[in-house]
Amino acid sequence: MRTSSFTTSNRTSGNTIVIVLLAMTVLIALLSIGSQIAISDIRSQASSTRLNQGFYAAEGGLNVRADKIRLKFVGYNRPEGIGPTDTNSCAIGNKGTGDMICDTIKIGSRDVTTYVQDITNPPSGQTGTVSAGEDFAGLSFLQYVYRVRSEAQLPGADNQEASVEMQLQSRLVPLFQFAAFYQDDLEIQPGAPMTLNGRVHTNANLYLNPITSLTIGGKVTAAGDIVRTGKIASPCTSANNVIIAGQTLGCVGTLSDPADPRLTPYNKNLIPRQSLLVVPTMGNLAPSAGNELWDKADLRIVATRVTSGVRFRNTYTPGTYRLSVFNTNGDRNGALSDALNSALSLGFNRTLTAKGWWDQRENIFYDIIDIDLKRILDNIGSFRNSLGQILSLSDETDGGIAIHLSVNDGDTSTNDGNTIVKKNYAFRLGTSASQLQTISNSRNVQPKGLTIASNQPIYTWGNYNSVNKIPASIIADAINVTSTAALSSMPLEVDQVPVASETTVNAAFLSGVDDTPSTGTNRSGYNGGLENYPRFHENWAGKNFNYQGSFVSLGNSLHTDGQQSKARYSPPNRNWGFDESFLDASKLPPLTPRFVYLRQLNFARSY
Repeated sequence: MRTSSFTTSNRTSGNTIVIVLLAMTVLIALLSIGSQIAISDIRSQASSTRLNQGFYAAEGGLNVRADKIRLKFVGYNRPEGIGPTDTNSCAIGNKGTGDMICDTIKIGSRDVTTYVQDITNPPSGQTGTVSAGEDFAGLSFLQYVYRVRSEAQLPGADNQEASVEMQLQSRLVPLFQFAAFYQDDLEIQPGAPMTLNGRVHTNANLYLNPITSLTIGGKVTAAGDIVRTGKIASPCTSANNVIIAGQTLGCVGTLSDPADPRLTPYNKNLIPRQSLLVVPTMGNLAPSAGNELWDKADLRIVATRVTSGVRFRNTYTPGTYRLSVFNTNGDRNGALSDALNSALSLGFNRTLTAKGWWDQRENIFYDIIDIDLKRILDNIGSFRNSLGQILSLSDETDGGIAIHLSVNDGDTSTNDGNTIVKKNYAFRLGTSASQLQTISNSRNVQPKGLTIASNQPIYTWGNYNSVNKIPASIIADAINVTSTAALSSMPLEVDQVPVASETTVNAAFLSGVDDTPSTGTNRSGYNGGLENYPRFHENWAGKNFNYQGSFVSLGNSLHTDGQQSKARYSPPNRNWGFDESFLDASKLPPLTPRFVYLRQLNFARSY
């Protein structure tokens, strides 16, 4: 028994030793494996961190390059060049050209190389209408499609760390599809009842405070706040005199949150704090290469000052000017200048004497340079475009005929597009412009559309485009409306003003405005609001100003800064409406300005 017991005891002890040894071996192995796992995990985390950093760098490069595409469109240009192919992209001989070329920038410690490919089909651009549910649903657009690729690599590394790719649409939406579009604060405070039957948008704050009533039929949006008072010292006048989307907007103060429950009844037709829209600047009106209104104009007419106007007490002798046609590069075109002077019958010395006009708001005399559009249109075949092609009224390039007007007075600040300096030049579109056609009754031909642009003020004189209306626009530093009853010149500081006659204008307007001070209680700085966007200079009491078009402001005027409170006039009956034909892209005026926004189609990344 004892032996038997002993034998059993020895076997148990041996098994125990074996088990312990096995356990120690397993433990050592597990410790070894754990150590390897920990080391591997650390290495994995380090690699992951590095790759993530590479990805973020590549994504940063992608955003930088996409914004460059957007800025090309903002400047009235489309990206040019040819992108590299994907095989051995950015290698010698495959770097692309122009705006599509391979470009390397430093982001953190990484070299990030980007390039662009234009994949628009058809190449001329895709047209369409913004879909329901999107911002600006229902508006027409022209869009281009691009593929942007960005690759990140540590210096000295053989291969890329991360690669990202994005396809995007660059959409150009015409601004004349808005009843009113302002870059800065928009104030609507009419005394008489006012109805706007289209969209309203401002890239700043919107102030609504009519004395009687204001009805807006379209969607109302602002990148800033929507405020139910005047901008300065003007409390809400009535809780019931603003109607938007069929709903009354009472004295609610300031609306700053798109989710504000007070906005619910408007069914997303009243939205504050919407995205800021990127638009051209007033500087794009300047007669400079690179500005589309200058580059793509069919005629670039420059009035070179020969003699300056002379003021003596209450009288004024206006200056004289020589009209010329210029090429895109800024050189005078002798042959086309001769054709212009012949068309306008300016005679041997080819100088034009301006009309003198006292502007109470600006407190200066203006040299008004008359432009006879019918004579120019009647002789359009005497002119050639920048490609040397003979012009024709049947031309549909960019929507029809575009004419750019500017002044050369030897002062660089007059045309640099940035300097704010008061000038006393303006162009007037004469009384023959009621129908935009040729002067020969036997021909009676109209262009498809007509745009008149200038970086100086423009005056309409009498009816404009009121007979057989065509798509038309007037783009200027400031837009002044006068009736046929207006005198051709006005004496200095006379209390009486001309009595206006009923006038009709059918044209989209784009011009600068003045600012109302954002602080203080002095109402003298009030800019007049949308109701005084066109500048008046006559006694319009009881008379109609009939208008169909669109009001667009891209900022402050550069050459006219007089305060609205100093203007001398009586307001007209504002029989105004948005020209709904502009919602059809084929019926927009030539060279209609646009805002730009990018839409991402897809995004892919690889490590």
